[in-house]
Amino acid sequence: MNTHLRTLVIAISGAMFATSALGQTIQATQSKLTAEQAISVQRLRELRWSPDGSRLALTVTAPPKGSEQQRHIWLYSPVSRDLRQFTNSTKTESHPRWSPDGKTLAFISDREEFQQIYLMPADGGEAIRLTEGKRSIDKFEWSPDGKKIAFLAPEAKTEAEEKKDKDKDDAKVVDRDGSSGHGPSGVGPGNESYFFD
Repeated sequence: MNTHLRTLVIAISGAMFATSALGQTIQATQSKLTAEQAISVQRLRELRWSPDGSRLALTVTAPPKGSEQQRHIWLYSPVSRDLRQFTNSTKTESHPRWSPDGKTLAFISDREEFQQIYLMPADGGEAIRLTEGKRSIDKFEWSPDGKKIAFLAPEAKTEAEEKKDKDKDDAKVVDRDGSSGHGPSGVGPGNESYFFD
């Protein structure tokens, strides 16, 4: 790891450490880490430099609250050493991606029923939902000219599939000889594998 990156990671980790409950509760003389302190550590992921290299967007996983653990996007400026939380909804945000001109940050959030892509000015403001659908978006990237975003999401369920889900109907049709009626491999139309005794 080069010296600049090592310094950056140490600076960000130090800033995050100072804002975490762990940083507030561990004294310099204490040498053992408790389970409660270990759980309260914030984790850094998905580090993305802005196109001009002046800012770093990263995802911070907050300590769990009950059974849920939220992630939010933070911005770090190595020049000013300013670290600030960029998103602050009651839901989770992740996958920060800078627009090619560095003026907009796109991210994925589960603010609605399914994870969708949101856009937010890099200097702050309100997030605007860009996509809408009945499936969560997994990944996305900006086009080089910044005019489009390509994303991956599973195909939406058909009305028949939605009805089966609503009715909790997960039955599979299998012939008496053990075949699924989809060929000798035992693979269904949705690539489900079937195993028979």
